[in-house]
Formats: sequence, structure tokens, C-alpha cells
Amino acid sequence: MFSNDLGSTPRQDDFRADNALPLGWYQVTDNDYSSSGFDRGHNVPSADRTNTVTANSSTF
Repeated sequence: MFSNDLGSTPRQDDFRADNALPLGWYQVTDNDYSSSGFDRGHNVPSADRTNTVTANSSTF
């Protein structure tokens, strides 16, 4: 994390499937983690990318 990654943008919490995956790859849905004991997780913590809405949204 770099200091220019931080700002005051609130958490976007807009998890969605990655439509850029190659054809035939499984697309995760909102229900895939329901009652599994796991959450969807992040590649990067949401709080580490608060400089812009786009940056925060990209963590989901």
C-alpha cells in the first residue's frame, strides 16, 4: 500500500462477477458463498484503496 492509495472514499461493497474471464470459465455469483462459512474476500483490502470510487470498487 502507498499513501496515495488512501483517501476518504467510502467502501463501495459492489461485488460482481468478472465478465473479462475467458469463455467457459466459471463465473462466481452472489449465492456461491451463501452458508459456506466463507466470504467473497478481496484481492486487496477495501480500506487500502480509498483514494477514488473506482479504486475502491476494483477491490471487490
